[in-house]
Amino acid sequence: MNEFIHTFSGVTYLTLPQFYRMRASYNKKDLFCRQNEKWVLARYADRGFRMEIVFTPCIEKQKRKKHEIYKAVWIVTPAKLLYPGEPMKKLFTPEEYRTACTLLADIFQEIQKTSGVNFLYESKLYRVDVTKDITTPSETFSQEVIRLAKIAISRYGYYLLDPDTLEEKKEEWKDENGVFFHNDNQEVQAKIYNKEEDLRIHGYDTDHSTGLLRFELALKRTFLREKEYLREKYIVIEDLPDILSNILAQAPDLMQKHITDPLWNGAMVSKDIQKKFIRKYCDYKTDSAKYKKMIAYRKACNRVKNIGKVKDNPTVKRYFADMKISPLCCSDEMGYIPAFADLLNEREDMGIREFVEDLRMA
Repeated sequence: MNEFIHTFSGVTYLTLPQFYRMRASYNKKDLFCRQNEKWVLARYADRGFRMEIVFTPCIEKQKRKKHEIYKAVWIVTPAKLLYPGEPMKKLFTPEEYRTACTLLADIFQEIQKTSGVNFLYESKLYRVDVTKDITTPSETFSQEVIRLAKIAISRYGYYLLDPDTLEEKKEEWKDENGVFFHNDNQEVQAKIYNKEEDLRIHGYDTDHSTGLLRFELALKRTFLREKEYLREKYIVIEDLPDILSNILAQAPDLMQKHITDPLWNGAMVSKDIQKKFIRKYCDYKTDSAKYKKMIAYRKACNRVKNIGKVKDNPTVKRYFADMKISPLCCSDEMGYIPAFADLLNEREDMGIREFVEDLRMA
């Protein structure tokens, strides 16, 4: 199991005196103001803890008894707690997360000692990001997977998300380097993105000989409570390791259900190779109604921006499912890309791969 928890986030509401104490306790290098009145605590960033303080939205303020003016959103990268400053370290065991949470408690104690503000008081865990990294043959391959994923969303309730609406959206982000989709009813957000590009944006050297895809699932607070990962209203720091470990144990199933299952399943091959798959499936009867329907359906699927918009045809969909081939065509340069579920699970259908290789060598 190579899934890990990339980040988890919490929120603490602050009164005006508490905010003033924070400003008085940290210099402008440690706590600085960004555009739109967003204050950023940067002192602990290399240690895996960063915080943004903003004005509390009116709708949230009305629900709070104390009507706190400020809202502190803090984001924790567990691996950096153990390996400060290292962007690609990952934690895979409950013991590692227990150690990480102990170090996190130390940071909260440092902040309270410096400022007098207890950020664990009535704080809530509101998001956990479950992640898996997949090495690909090249960055071009990664970008082709992303392009196809944007078209492949087929399950009802899942929709493409505009990157401009993302909290962590970067100005340098390019459309070909990430696909973002969400299910508001389920309170989940999914991402498949080019981790190589993400590392470059942050100034890190990358391996140009291969590509790196990151599959990431953001689980929101409502989801965590409904699935009973969260049992307490407020964060108890001693409970965090068990919460994270429980999520980690279910990570493969969660990622399958909310990242790859909403996408059309089946290996993706180039247009010409796909046509040969269809011919073989139809017993080489290219004048048959079955063959013509399959060709027409694949044309329709590759013309749209979202495969879910294509007129439903259960019979033809079943034909493609039987072949274990997607109606979506990858580029001629790639020739063949395993199904999204196979990519996530680092496996492939060797029968399809061998058929493709035989055709390309012929």
